[in-house]
Amino acid sequence: MEVQTLRTSLCIITGSNFSILLPTLTLNTTISTHTQAQIRNYLNELPQPKKDSIEQLYSCILSQNPEIVISFSDGKNAEGKIVTNPSIGFGQTQLAYADGTTKTIFKVGISATKTGISIYFMGLSDKNFLKNRFQSQLGKAKITGYCIAYKSLDSAQVDFLLAEILAFLK
Repeated sequence: MEVQTLRTSLCIITGSNFSILLPTLTLNTTISTHTQAQIRNYLNELPQPKKDSIEQLYSCILSQNPEIVISFSDGKNAEGKIVTNPSIGFGQTQLAYADGTTKTIFKVGISATKTGISIYFMGLSDKNFLKNRFQSQLGKAKITGYCIAYKSLDSAQVDFLLAEILAFLK
């Protein structure tokens, strides 16, 4: 798969049997300066090709939802212990816990992992939703209750995945 950003403000994602043309990153006034700095630092620390893949996914999602709430999680809990991978979050949803408390988190998150890239779909009530909906379309992707993970964008059907991410965020 090849991803290009053109000076004409378009994002082209090309795979072996598809091509997507999208407008590129537009100004999002809902992102705080602090969050922008966290995201930029996170992206700058990623190894290639994960860095390019996450940046392009980020740009394409944001270009289609320029006013969406963007967040960043460094993966640390309240005590500063790393409990998960850092994630760039899009949108918001409420998680309800068994003790009755709730927490606002991102609706869709993208994260680089040791083995590839993961996309998290939070707030799903049906733990089989992703597997039932996506298993046949995503090829080699590993699908869990709320996560689609793959080694690289080359091994995913990006056009379908991006369309589903955008639909989930609406």
